[in-house]
Amino acid sequence: MLRIAIIELMLNGYRLTADEIAKQLKESVLAIRPRVSELVKLGTLVKLTDRRINVSGMTAHVLRHKDSLTAVDLPQAIPAKPRRSAPQALHTDQNALFG
Repeated sequence: MLRIAIIELMLNGYRLTADEIAKQLKESVLAIRPRVSELVKLGTLVKLTDRRINVSGMTAHVLRHKDSLTAVDLPQAIPAKPRRSAPQALHTDQNALFG
């Protein structure tokens, strides 16, 4: 199940580390890292010479799908709309009582 999700993500042409894959799939790195290692061993994912710093502060190989020769950037996240804070009370004594 996770392997299929990883393959489908990487077929889009993304160049990601195992931790970045976990973030995109909203999964734990502890669940994704072994699946990525399996896919590298099977030859489905290919390690590139590039390395990036991962969550633990160590460097990790950037990976690509074996059939994905053209690199594609991840789409930019759309910033969340700012939330309105609660309106201030009209009278200062209301702030003290309900504030």
